[in-house]
Amino acid sequence: LGAVNYPVVVFPALIPTFFTGAVTAIFGNSTGGIRGAFAGSFLNGLILIIGQALLLPMIGTYAPIMRILSETDYCLYGPLLGGVLKLLGGI
Repeated sequence: LGAVNYPVVVFPALIPTFFTGAVTAIFGNSTGGIRGAFAGSFLNGLILIIGQALLLPMIGTYAPIMRILSETDYCLYGPLLGGVLKLLGGI
C-alpha cells in the first residue's frame, strides 16, 4: 500500500476484525469446513485492510474514527461509492 501512495494500516481495528472475522469463519466452516473458515476469515481481513486504506483518503477529518470503527461494509462499499462520487465530481 505504501508503494502506491496509500495509507498503510499498521494495526487493524481489533473489534471489527474479531467480530466480522468470527462470523465469516462460522459461515465458512458451515459451508466449506476448515478451508471455508480460513478462506472466509482471510478474505474478510483483506477487505478490512485494503478497503480501509482506500477509504481513508476520501473521508477527511473522520479518518481517526474510521481507523477504530471500520466495518467490512464500510470498507467494501465505501471506496466504491467514493470512486463513483469522485467521477461525478462530488468529492
